[in-house]
Amino acid sequence: MDLDLNNLKVIFKSKFTKDVIWSFYSQIVLSLGYILVNTIIGNLYKAEGLGLFNQAFSIYTLSIMIANFGTWGSTVKFSAEDKDNESRNNEILTGSLILGLSFSIVLCFVILVITNLKSDLIFNKEATVLFRNIIIGIPFFVISQNIYSFLNGIRSMKLNSILKSLRWILIIVLLLISLFLNLELKEMVFIIPISEFIVAIISIYVVLVKYNFRIKYNSEWIKKHLNFGSKAVLVSFIGESNNRADILISSLFLTTSEVGVFSFASSIARGFLVLPMVVMTNFNPIISELISKSEKEKLKSYIFKIRNMMMKINLPMVIVFSIAFPLYIYLFMPPQFIDSLLPFYVILLGVTIASIYYFCGAFLYMAGFPGTHLIGTIITLVLTVSSNFILIPAFGLLGAAIATSIFYGSMPIIQFIFIKKKLGISIL
Repeated sequence: MDLDLNNLKVIFKSKFTKDVIWSFYSQIVLSLGYILVNTIIGNLYKAEGLGLFNQAFSIYTLSIMIANFGTWGSTVKFSAEDKDNESRNNEILTGSLILGLSFSIVLCFVILVITNLKSDLIFNKEATVLFRNIIIGIPFFVISQNIYSFLNGIRSMKLNSILKSLRWILIIVLLLISLFLNLELKEMVFIIPISEFIVAIISIYVVLVKYNFRIKYNSEWIKKHLNFGSKAVLVSFIGESNNRADILISSLFLTTSEVGVFSFASSIARGFLVLPMVVMTNFNPIISELISKSEKEKLKSYIFKIRNMMMKINLPMVIVFSIAFPLYIYLFMPPQFIDSLLPFYVILLGVTIASIYYFCGAFLYMAGFPGTHLIGTIITLVLTVSSNFILIPAFGLLGAAIATSIFYGSMPIIQFIFIKKKLGISIL
């Protein structure tokens, strides 16, 4: 790939352009899929059912961060460093699958035992039951996630995007089937582990056929994954805790129906990050590649060009989101979801600020500084948790929205401080 950048157009030529398009496609499917799932559940099971589902799904997502033990990040980083070395990559992927599966199976077993012993472990009995029914999908998701990461590292973004999209397409299809079967909420959530299982099988088949993947055990790569993952797992868990803190903490102070209303507003506002997530996904292996080659100036060129692009496209996107959300509520949601309007606009403000620099979200991680990334993530978590605990009891739904907006708005500042200090590169 030509890394000589003289103008904005060069960034999006050739393979990078195709990668961005495919990644954008998968993120659109993911975001629309999550919105559609929230819409269907909100209509079928009302705000209370949606609140229970999002509580359980949030804990499920956090559990995945622990189960994978950071192997998704180490797989991207190590495979990107020498992406054409088939033998080496077989060892890398084998190591990450062995390690990730081992941790995920143990964690899944422990959680199932604990939730059977304590039926109200997750906020209340209803949410705990949903979580227990979903949790069996964790090992299968870990398989898929490590394969996504491998494909990301070797820059096979087309297959990466197709497999990621397939997950949410399956969830929606199975959700529609459960709707016609008139299933209870606790039965309906089995669509998650079923989807995870199907995608895992297909993902394994893809790397076996397309990339001639063969199990090739090398204890040295297990050690490398462990070393990198032991630092990265905290980064992943705390980072996802930041994303889920608003829903989890609001569950302690608000009614289940209010949590449903708030989680709907939050999920739509986060959809604004679709394009920034796409750019970050494609930027991550480039960071690792250029840092390993000590090509810091070319990396700076990428940062400035992409940042300027994000600034230019944000305004029209904000206008579209601002107009579309109330129309969506009016056309597709029950009347009780009108209360999500104000929280949505407050969250959108912080998300808009974050979106400009979101592509640098894993910068330090990909540059080989997971420890430094962890420190920044912990600082963000402390800010997020404290603002939620202060503002939600005082202002309810609005307080939760303000705390979430503070979280997103503070991200670029914290990223700037640590990237500048560690690498001497400014992202602002």
